Amino acid sequence: MDARYNKTQAMEDLIRYTEARGRCDIGTDCQQLLEVDIDKLEIVAYTRPDTYRLCKFDEKSDSMQEVIVRLQGIFAETHVKKIRGLRQAVQVTGLGEDIFGSIIRTVEKIHQKFELALPVNTLGSFQRGEYEGTVALYAHNRYFTDRRLAPQQEHQPFLPMVDPYGALDKLRSQTFIHSCDNIVEYTSLRKDAKGNDEYFVINPATFGLGDIVEISVGFCTKESVGSQQGFPAAYFRPRIDLET
Repeated sequence: MDARYNKTQAMEDLIRYTEARGRCDIGTDCQQLLEVDIDKLEIVAYTRPDTYRLCKFDEKSDSMQEVIVRLQGIFAETHVKKIRGLRQAVQVTGLGEDIFGSIIRTVEKIHQKFELALPVNTLGSFQRGEYEGTVALYAHNRYFTDRRLAPQQEHQPFLPMVDPYGALDKLRSQTFIHSCDNIVEYTSLRKDAKGNDEYFVINPATFGLGDIVEISVGFCTKESVGSQQGFPAAYFRPRIDLET
C-alpha cells in the first residue's frame, strides 16, 4: 500500500464488512468460513483429476459434495505463474486485524484435517502468506487442466474479460482444457431496486490494491513433486467479489 492508504480505516471497514456478510443469507450453500463446523466435514478422494477435497454430506442429493466457503480480506497482491502452472491468483490480508487472523487459524485447522486423512508424509505443509509484515492468505486457480488428467471434461470458453484477445486460448493448444473447475467469476455485489443482493460481472482489472473483497474458495490437494500432495492455501471456486 502507498503512504496515502488509510490502513486504520480499511481495517475498520473490513471488520464491518465481515460481520455484515456473516449475517447475510445469500441463498446458496456457500457459508462463511468462520461459521463452518469443521468437525462435520470430511476429506474425499476425487478422480480425473486425482485430488483430495474438503466435502460434506448433502441430504438433498444423498451424496458428498465439495464445500465452498466465503471469506473477506483486503486485496494485497496478484500473482501469475507461467507455463503449466499458469494461474490467476491473489493474496488477501487483514493488515494485522484479528478477525482475519481467525480466518488463517481456521485454514490451519482444515490443513490438519487433510493431514490426518492422507497417508503419512504425503501432504505438503501449509505456508502462511505475508504482506508488509502481516499475515496473508494466498488463493489461486489454474487457467488450465491437463487433458490427460480429466478426459471426461469438456473445454469451456474463456470469459471475454479474462481473455479479451484470445491469448490464453491460443496458448493452451491441444494439451490443456479450460474446465469448469478453472473458471473464476469476478463480480461486484450490489443491491437491486428491491434491496436484494445481486452480482454483476466486472472486469478483473477493476480490482485494485487495498480493495476490500470477498472470495469464495474450496480446499483441495494438487499434484506436487514426487508422490507428495501439495496443499494450496485455497483455490478460487468460483467467485471473487469487490465490496462496493
